[in-house]
Amino acid sequence: MSSIYASVCNTLRRVFPLSAMSALTVTVSTTNADSQTTQFTLRRHARYWLDDGSLIVRAQDDIYKVHRTLLHRHSKVLASLSPAEDDSGEGRRTVDGLVVVHIPDELEVRSEDFEALLEHLYHDA
Repeated sequence: MSSIYASVCNTLRRVFPLSAMSALTVTVSTTNADSQTTQFTLRRHARYWLDDGSLIVRAQDDIYKVHRTLLHRHSKVLASLSPAEDDSGEGRRTVDGLVVVHIPDELEVRSEDFEALLEHLYHDA
C-alpha cells in the first residue's frame, strides 16, 4: 500500500507545484487474499508537511512530515510508538522513503489534537 501511495505522490510532485500539493488527498484501496477490499483516504497536512522532515506521523486520516528528534524530545508517548507495518506484514510502511508512525485510535488522539501539539512545538515557524 505504501508503494502505491509513494508512487502517486512522486507522480503528482512532477506534475504539480509544491503549493498545489499542500491539499493532496489520496485514496488507497487494497484487496487481500480473501478478496476483501480496504479503502481509506489520507490527507497531507498543508502546514506541517516540512521539506526537511524526518518522520511521517499519521493521526486519523491526516499525515504530517515532521522532525523525529523534536517529537521524541517532547513526547515520551510518540517516542514509544513503533513504525507502522505494511499490510503484507513484510516490513515497515514508508512514505517518501520515511518511516510512518501511526498514532493508534485507542489513544484517542484526533488530528486536531496532534495539530495543536505541533503548533506548540513549531510556534516560531
